[in-house]
Amino acid sequence: MAVDNLTKSAIMSQAYNDKLERMLGNDIVEKEKGTSLHDDRLVTRYITFICKDGSVMSLNYPYVVKCESNPERTKIVVTFTTEEVTLEGQFLESLHLGIICNTVKVIQCMDGRYNALSEANTVVNDIKIRNLAK
Repeated sequence: MAVDNLTKSAIMSQAYNDKLERMLGNDIVEKEKGTSLHDDRLVTRYITFICKDGSVMSLNYPYVVKCESNPERTKIVVTFTTEEVTLEGQFLESLHLGIICNTVKVIQCMDGRYNALSEANTVVNDIKIRNLAK
C-alpha cells in the first residue's frame, strides 16, 4: 500500500512539475515515454569559461554557491562547490546579473588591447579558475 501511495505521489509531482514548467513558459520536450527534458534553448545548464590560453572549463549552474562583484563592477567572483572563478574586465554589471539568472552560457576572455573596439560594453579581460579542493 505504501508503495502505491509513493508511486502515485511521484506521478502527481511530475505532472505538477510539467504543468508548472508550461505555466512558466519553459517548453517540455519528451524524448521517451515517461522522460521529460527541458528545451536546451530555454534552460542553461552549464556556464563555459574560455581563458586567454584557450583552455575551456564548463561548470554546472546548480553548484553555484555565491556570485559577488566589487563596487566598480570590474571584478566578479563566482564560487562553485569545487571551483572559484574570478572574472576581471570592464562594465561587468550585466554579466553579474546574467550569471545570477543562469542565462549566461559562454564567457570568453578578450585581450585588453581591444577593449575600445568592443561593440559590447561588457568585456572580460582575465579569467582565473582556482580549485577549492587543493
